[in-house]
Amino acid sequence: MKIPFNQKAGILAFLLSFVCLNNGYSQYALNTHLNTPDPAQSSFYSPDGKPHDNFTGMVTNFNDVANMKGSPFFMAEWLKGVVYFKNGKQYNTGDLQFDWVKNELHFRHNGKACIFVDSVDEFILFDTGANRLAADLRNGYPAIGLQSKTSFYQVVASGAKFHLLKYWAKVEREIYNYGDAYAKEYSKSANWYIYDVKNNRLRYSTLKPASVKKAIGDFGNNVNNVLGQKPNQRLSEDSLITLINNLNSL
Repeated sequence: MKIPFNQKAGILAFLLSFVCLNNGYSQYALNTHLNTPDPAQSSFYSPDGKPHDNFTGMVTNFNDVANMKGSPFFMAEWLKGVVYFKNGKQYNTGDLQFDWVKNELHFRHNGKACIFVDSVDEFILFDTGANRLAADLRNGYPAIGLQSKTSFYQVVASGAKFHLLKYWAKVEREIYNYGDAYAKEYSKSANWYIYDVKNNRLRYSTLKPASVKKAIGDFGNNVNNVLGQKPNQRLSEDSLITLINNLNSL
């Protein structure tokens, strides 16, 4: 039996509306998360356990360095340094290199990059030219966002009350060259964190006074003392370091 044309049109319209409703629901479910991203992180984990970009929803491969601008290493050359392990051991060497994208510390053996078997607690890198401190990186801080307790942070200032930390994150952007297809480019970006020693609490912070006050909790009034008569003025990196050092001296 043939189905009249008007009935066919009705069935087709129903099927199309069903598809559109399902697509609309999926898009809504995705955008419910994407419209409220955490400014401290560029990705989120979906129920399948895979990291997705906060704004595009695409699966993110944090270890992918294809088309990356610059080097995945904290400093391109192999550096002299000291490594402190969680078992209490210490290792001095002239061949250390930190891959900040993979969050891995490498040492060189017979010309090859190797990874330590023992768990690393902290390592210090020295500038090979002037033999002075280049960076102090530690892990063991509370998990936050996409960072775990094994994530390394650069310690910029520390004391009995607070640690001022930098976490080097991978930032992705699309670039377009005339006549070529779009390509992704990665670069390094520093995110600030403040660790409250007494409460074992790690908080993300920008250089805005309100963000810093929230991160340091009860000591928030000290921010105004650093800024003087300009409470809404954005802090410089030096001012933030001065603030943390002052708090630790109280």
